[in-house]
Amino acid sequence: MIATGRLAYFSLRSYNTGNIDWIALHNMASFSSLRNNVTAFESVTVNRFSYIFTYNNCSRHIPRKVSDSLFFNHALYLLGTVHLKSNLGWRVKSSVGDSLIDQSSYFHPHQSLEEISLKKVMTELLDKKHARYGNLLADYYELPLISDAHKSAYLNSKRPDTLF
Repeated sequence: MIATGRLAYFSLRSYNTGNIDWIALHNMASFSSLRNNVTAFESVTVNRFSYIFTYNNCSRHIPRKVSDSLFFNHALYLLGTVHLKSNLGWRVKSSVGDSLIDQSSYFHPHQSLEEISLKKVMTELLDKKHARYGNLLADYYELPLISDAHKSAYLNSKRPDTLF
């Protein structure tokens, strides 16, 4: 998934098998799974024409993955909008269109977007990065205890969060 908030591209086959087909979700009006391993996307109407793109040999989990991607794109858009408004004083016009990225009915239920903050997301990413680093050290030196020691050292070195 490549997401910017107003543009969203979705890969049907990820990066690991064969050709990669990228779907511009911001140019699609709907999608559905037709039968086993076949997914269809209908484009938004332009000059009274719409197109239907069908893809064979897709994962059966495509509807859930597309919904997750649409939600991620929407959350990214909201985070960016709040950031621009609160830090720069800019107002971002919200455009409502016919594409998938504007239709919340295609997002499957997730946690409330009000609970998501960029700070929380970045803290979780940093914690995962340090955990991964501790595991790499433990694997490199072939000492599993290093992972726990690194975790303790990392937690003890963090300052208490008093700014926000």
